[in-house]
Parts: sequence; C-alpha cells; structure tokens
Amino acid sequence: MKQKNKECKGLKIRSFNTFMILISCVLYVCLLMATVYASRNYEQLTTTADNYIHLEDAARNITKASDYLTEQVRLYAETLDPKHARLYFEEANHTRRREHALEIMQQHPGDHFREESLELAVQHSNALMIREIYAMKLVATAEGHTGEALPAEVERVQLNASDLALSREEMLNKARAMLFDAEYQEMKNTIYGHLDYFTEGILRATESRLVGGLNGLSRSIYTQRLLMSILIILNVITFLVITLLVVKPLKVFLQCVQERTLFTPTGAYEFRYLARVYNEISVRSDSLAASEAFLRKKAERDALTGILNRYMFHEVRKLLVESTAPLALVLIDVDKFKEINDTYGHAGGDQVLIRVAQTLKDSLRGRDYVFRIGGDEFAAILPDVTAEQTDTIQNKLRHINEILQQPTETAAGVSLSIGIALSPRGYHGKLYEQADKALYWVKEHGRNGCALYREEMDQASAE
Repeated sequence: MKQKNKECKGLKIRSFNTFMILISCVLYVCLLMATVYASRNYEQLTTTADNYIHLEDAARNITKASDYLTEQVRLYAETLDPKHARLYFEEANHTRRREHALEIMQQHPGDHFREESLELAVQHSNALMIREIYAMKLVATAEGHTGEALPAEVERVQLNASDLALSREEMLNKARAMLFDAEYQEMKNTIYGHLDYFTEGILRATESRLVGGLNGLSRSIYTQRLLMSILIILNVITFLVITLLVVKPLKVFLQCVQERTLFTPTGAYEFRYLARVYNEISVRSDSLAASEAFLRKKAERDALTGILNRYMFHEVRKLLVESTAPLALVLIDVDKFKEINDTYGHAGGDQVLIRVAQTLKDSLRGRDYVFRIGGDEFAAILPDVTAEQTDTIQNKLRHINEILQQPTETAAGVSLSIGIALSPRGYHGKLYEQADKALYWVKEHGRNGCALYREEMDQASAE
C-alpha cells in the first residue's frame, strides 16, 4: 500500500488547503493590523483637524477681543459715554475671549522661543490695558464720572499730580492722545507680532501633523487595498484549483461509476489514489462477479445440456404457487434411453440428451421454462396456457417428436413420451401428479406421443 501511495503523484488537496489557510490567516492578521492602524490614523487626523480649527478660532478671537477693547476705550474717550467703559470691562472681566483663546493656545505649546513670544504678548497686552484704564480715568475725572456710572477698576486708579492739575480739555486731549498716538499703535503691533509668531508656529506644527496623519491614513488604505487584492487573487486561485483538481475529476469519477468503467487517474493526489483503488476494486469486483455468475450458472444449470436443472425446477414451482395466471406442466421422458446407451455408449447417450434439450428450448416460447430433472427426464412449465390452447401445445410437442426421430451426424433418432397437465391458477400440489399420470398413460399406450391429463387416467393408473 505504501509503495502504491508513492507511485501516485499530484498536488495534495490537504497540503494545498493547509498552505492556503496559513497564507490567508497571515493576510487577515495583516489586514486587521492595517485596519487598526488606519483607524488610529483617522482618529489622530480628526483630532488634529479639530485642534487646527480651534487654534485658528483662538487666534481670531484674540485679535477680535483686542480690537473690541480698543474700540470701546476709544469710544469712551470720544463720546464720553460711560457705557463703553462698562462694555470694556464686561469683555475684560466676564466674556474674556482673549484669556480663553490664550488657554487654548497654551494647551498646544510650540518651541521655546515661540512660548517666550506668547509670554511677551501677554505682558505687552497687560501693559496696554494699564494704559487704556489710565486713559479712561482721565476721561472719567474730566467728566466727573464717579460711583455706579464708573467701573470699579477705573475708580481705583490714581492720577499723578501733574495730570490732576490739568484742565478738563487737557485731560481729554491727553486721554485721546494715549489711545490714538503712535506709541499706542506700536504697542498693539508688538502684541500682534508676538501673537502671530506664536500662532504661526502652532498652526504650522498642527498642519504638519495633519499632513502626516493624511499620509498615514493614505498608506493604511493603500495597504488594505493591497491585502484585499491579494486575498481576492488567492480566492480565485483556490476556486480554479478546486475546479480543476476536485470538481472536474469528481464529475469524471461519477460518470465512470455510473457507466461502470475504469477511472483515468487525474486531478489531485487524493483522486489519483482513489482512481487507483477504485480501478483495482472494480477489476476485482468484475472478476468476482464473473466467478459468482459462473457459480450461479453452474448451480442453476444442468452441466450437460445447459438448461435449468432439477433444483431450479423446484424453485420455479415455488414462485408460481402464488400466481393467479394459468399454466401447463409438461413431463417428458426419452423412450428406450437405456438401449441407446447400450448401443452408442454413454457419449452417444449424452449427445441425444443435449439434442433433446436444445430442441425443446428452441421449439418452445422464450418465456417457457425447460428443465432436465433426471437422467433422461425433462420438464417444461408453460405460463399463460389455457385449455383452449391445448391442441396447439400438443401439435408443437408432436412436431418436436418428429424432429427428434430423425437422426443427425452426432445423435441417434429418438422419440419422446410426454404428459401434460393444466392449472387455471398458478402451480398447485397435484399438478405434477396429474402430468405424471398423463405421461404414464402415454407409455402404457405405446410411447412416442403426448397426452393431456384427464380424470379417467386416475382409474387407469390405479389398475
């Protein structure tokens, strides 16, 4: 068996499946890792994009808050309306857009120099607010705004002696000069410069991370597509291999089984091995079937004449017991067979028996049963024979007698004594006895003839 296994060649489906499963598992693990990596890149990209938007908003809010404070303090100096002072401190103390924006920016620190620039911007902004509050104090003093009309921060500011000595117009002019002169604008520009430098660095770093996240996500998606393409190719290869090495050979194998032909080894190793085993079994099975058929024929057929033997005579009778169709039983003896053996020897007698069997078989119908039940005794069971057909049957049997009386080159001429019994419904227990009585009657009346059983033959047989 091991030697036959070595002789079988071809791709093993088990090995192929194991290999494909391992490769697929590796690819699926890689695909899972690429998916996780892509998910992380996406989350990082989303976070970076949100941070970028928040930083841009924070930068705009700082500028808006600073411009709003400048606008309110200047309006107070121009219109002398205390509500602008209150709006100024509403923004500075409660809305605090500048402080909130700075907190957001400080959560995303840049390099050391840019952080120092942010600190300098805060310091200059605080200095500018001191200047603006002092200018509001000058306006409030000139207009006599005190109490609830004036914010507490302005109320607490103390003017120096020289400014207290100024007249109303001089105080207002100085306040406006502090808010509109070149020094004031220079301070604001310095603040904006430090803020722009810090903001530019943070936005640039955030943008760099954003680009890196996009590149990482792009690489992850590319990797996923590559792995999916490889998996699809593997599936196609698996489908083709299964089709060529399994499905097609399986169809051929089934066809060979149905047609009972040998299977040409093809396809995978397993099918080649199966073909070898199947062919061996098929050959052995055919040989065994032929042997069984030979033994069965030997058991069912008479060895000399080739017609059915006595055993099959009993078996057929058993089968016809339950039949409801009419039939005829014919018993046949070769007349004076002992004299033929004495004259021509046993070989000559055998040739006579062979000729009688062949003549009976050729002359009767194909569905009739012909048996050799003894040395020179024959029998025939004729299904579907009624009483109306007895003349036809007797004439046929007489014709058989006429044929056999003519000698041939190999066999001497003989005559037959024939007894016939009819049954209207299948085979019954007295049928053989009745046919035997008819046969006895023929022998008693000179042999060489046939007779149909009649009741009066019972009395003749008794006598």
